[in-house]
Formats: sequence, C-alpha cells, structure tokens
Amino acid sequence: MGTQQIQLSLPQGFSDVTTHSKPLQSDEAYLAVGDDGIVGGGCFTESPETANWFNDAVAHGAQVLRGPRSVANQLLGERLA
Repeated sequence: MGTQQIQLSLPQGFSDVTTHSKPLQSDEAYLAVGDDGIVGGGCFTESPETANWFNDAVAHGAQVLRGPRSVANQLLGERLA
C-alpha cells in the first residue's frame, strides 16, 4: 500500500508524528487519520499496547497526530483534509 501523506489541516496543538518515541502524557492522545483525511481512531492512554496501536496504524497507511486529549475525542469521524 502506498503511504503518500495528504495535506491535513491540523487542529491547534496537534502535530504529525512518525514514531512512538515517548510515552503519551496524561493530557495527550494519538489520532489516526486515513488517506481520505477522516479521523478513524485514537489512542487516549499510554499502556503496554500503545506502541502496537501506533505501529499498526502506520502499517495500515494512517497518518498519526499527537495532541491534546481534551480535543482528540471530539475529532473522531471528522475530516481534516
């Protein structure tokens, strides 16, 4: 599967990340954005499964965003492209 990234309109406080290099803080979350620009899922807590979630999302072609948990759950199903 090609993983050409689309241009997203990033919500305030979110950044595009390519690796799970540090644990999520208690006020952070990951969002997985599909190639259609729609937020299809999220990871809201750090756990032993977080790195697997991240790697699976990337392996399936998602762009992963990291940002404030307080906003993340409101973005599920929203189009960011």
